[in-house]
Amino acid sequence: MSHIYIADLAEYNAGRLVGRWIEMTEDHEDNLERINDALAEMEEATGSEEFVVHDYNDEAHNMGETSDWERLAAWQALALSEEAFVPALEAFGDHYLSDNYDEAMEFINDRYRGNWRSAAEYVEEFVGDVYGDVPSWLTGYIDFDKMADDFNGTDITVVDGGIGVFIFANA
Repeated sequence: MSHIYIADLAEYNAGRLVGRWIEMTEDHEDNLERINDALAEMEEATGSEEFVVHDYNDEAHNMGETSDWERLAAWQALALSEEAFVPALEAFGDHYLSDNYDEAMEFINDRYRGNWRSAAEYVEEFVGDVYGDVPSWLTGYIDFDKMADDFNGTDITVVDGGIGVFIFANA
């Protein structure tokens, strides 16, 4: 469960903390509706028109201070629905990501392949996808660990996620 804290910027600048925690869901449209409802209620209560996210209860879903409600709603939905790769994005994000939602989505859609118990397991599945089912009598002669070592850094990047590995294509 993820929550964001939206603060009234005018009140904040006047030294008062006026805002509201909002629960985020896996649904982008639902998140946007929740944000817009909260903004309308706060605007009616304070008369202000400027609001910004000041806090997140979960650092994995942190987009920083923002007032880009559309992207915030979408990013929260993505992070909640695809919780499995949030650690991978955090571990690998410095290489390709910024806090820019569009760049993150492009990266995920283009390069994220999924998570496996090991890179060798990914390579074994990849070989099966490319060449068809490899007969069981032949798999004993294939060193999938060595192939994974060769793939890592050239064709793929392997990120240890603590619960297995996350695979990203290198272009």
